[in-house]
Amino acid sequence: MKQFRWILSLVVLVFSLVGASGCSRSHGKVYKVGVDPSWFGLELMGKEANVYAFASELLTEISKESGVDLARINMSWDNLTDGLRRGEYQAILASFNPTVIAEKSFSFSEIALETGPVLVVGKKSMRDSLGDFKGDVVSIGRSPDEILLLAEHPDVMMEFYGGIRSALTDVKSDRVQGTLIPLIPAYIGVNDLFEGDLKVASKPLFDEGVRLITLKGEYPNLIKRFNDGLREVKANGTYMRLLKKWQIPSSENPSAS
Repeated sequence: MKQFRWILSLVVLVFSLVGASGCSRSHGKVYKVGVDPSWFGLELMGKEANVYAFASELLTEISKESGVDLARINMSWDNLTDGLRRGEYQAILASFNPTVIAEKSFSFSEIALETGPVLVVGKKSMRDSLGDFKGDVVSIGRSPDEILLLAEHPDVMMEFYGGIRSALTDVKSDRVQGTLIPLIPAYIGVNDLFEGDLKVASKPLFDEGVRLITLKGEYPNLIKRFNDGLREVKANGTYMRLLKKWQIPSSENPSAS
C-alpha cells in the first residue's frame, strides 16, 4: 500500500509539473478541469496512477484536437463537486453517471473511459448474457443498476459478492457460474490472476465511465468540443495508443494488464 501511494504521488507530481508548463497554449480561454487522482469510488486494482496519467494525457490530446485549452486541477474526491459549484474550475473529470437525478444538476460528456460491469465466466463457457443463466447462480455488486437486474432476470439466481477477487475465485471453482465485475479489474483478473481459467464474455452492461462534467446548462460548448475532440483522438488512433501506453484494459484494448 505504501509503495502504491508513493507511485501515485510521483505520477501526480510529474503531471502537475507538466500541466503547469502546458497551460499557456494559445487557443484562447483556458477551461480548468478538476480531477481526483485517487479516483475514489472506482475499483481499479492498483491502476489508479495509470488512469490518472492516461486522463492527464487524454486532456492534452483532446485540447490539441478541439482547440479548447483543458487545464487539469488536482482536487480531493470529497471536495470535487464542491469546487465545481464554487467556480474553482469549469468542469470535472469523474466517474459518476448521468442518472435522472444527476442530470438535474449536471451536464455530461460522452464516456472517456469505460468502467461499467462486464460478465466474467469460465474459460470454456459459451454463455455471454445474463439470459443464458436460467437456474444458475451469478454474483453481482451492489450498485443500483446491478440490483435492478434481480427483477429483470427472475430465473437467474443472483447473490452479492464480498469482493472482486473472491467473486472471480467463485467462478473458477464453479461455485457460481458467472459474475459481474467492473471492466478494468475484470480484465486484470482474467489476464493476470486467473489467466487460462476465466474470460470476459460481454461488453459493459451499463454506460458507466469517466466523463467530463459541468454544472447543468453551463459551458455547453465545452461539452460539445470535448466530445468532438474525444471522437477525433479515437479515430486517429491516439486514444488506443494511450490505453496501451498506460496499460489500461478496455473493451477496445482487452489484453492490457
